[in-house]
Amino acid sequence: MKTNITSLIKKTAIVVVTLVASEQSIKAYGRNSELNLRMSDNSDFIVTLDNNRFNDRSSTFSLQNIQPGRHYLKIVKFPNQYNGGFCATPRVAFEGFIKVPASSVVYALIEKHRGYTVANVLPIATCSNNYNANYTYGNENYTYNTSQCGTSVYSSNNGGYSTTYTNCNASTTPVIMPMDNGTFMQLKSMMMNQSFESTQLITAKQALASNYLTSAQALDLMNVFTFESTKLDFAKYAYNRVVDKGNYFIVNNGFTFQSSVSALNSYIGF
Repeated sequence: MKTNITSLIKKTAIVVVTLVASEQSIKAYGRNSELNLRMSDNSDFIVTLDNNRFNDRSSTFSLQNIQPGRHYLKIVKFPNQYNGGFCATPRVAFEGFIKVPASSVVYALIEKHRGYTVANVLPIATCSNNYNANYTYGNENYTYNTSQCGTSVYSSNNGGYSTTYTNCNASTTPVIMPMDNGTFMQLKSMMMNQSFESTQLITAKQALASNYLTSAQALDLMNVFTFESTKLDFAKYAYNRVVDKGNYFIVNNGFTFQSSVSALNSYIGF
């Protein structure tokens, strides 16, 4: 009888430990995040995260269920153009440690001069959430509305980002929208009415700090400037604020000298 009681106590202890471990595992899973990566010039790359190498070459990368905290990241970039008639070899575009916040969807760019750059962080919706919140990310203010196990909408006050959560614990990539035509024409008119080119450049950069352009809009603003050096300065700055980087070659039409085209391509990484 004593042996049976002892055996029952041991089995009960094992069940309790298993339940506690399972609960902790579920809680940990609930705090896990999602990481989305791409190159600023939309070129292909291969990812190594911690000790795991992902061999699929692609222009985008997405990985779910990442534990929050510090992770080692290595990005090997494949050039998307021939360089001087020779096919350039792949190179390490970034290597270092990154921090992934808990319960978040992280969107990051790998840029030539700034390396790993977080473009956006969204909270992961859960069925227990039911709230409205306003908060600031960088220079932009955001509103996040969540309904009980329903559709959630996330947007910025300037129309730069928008996304919709269609179900609990699921998210879609935020759509980065360019400046609408009315706002763009106001910006261009303001720049054209300013007397000094240095002031025009400051105005353009201020506008792009919290807005995006198309490549065609970037060329249009670039043509407001007179001096080649100012055009090049603006073209470099605007590159990371356009929504269609694959079309950015059209800004070359705004330059007078081939040396400016070469300088811009060198800056971008071609």
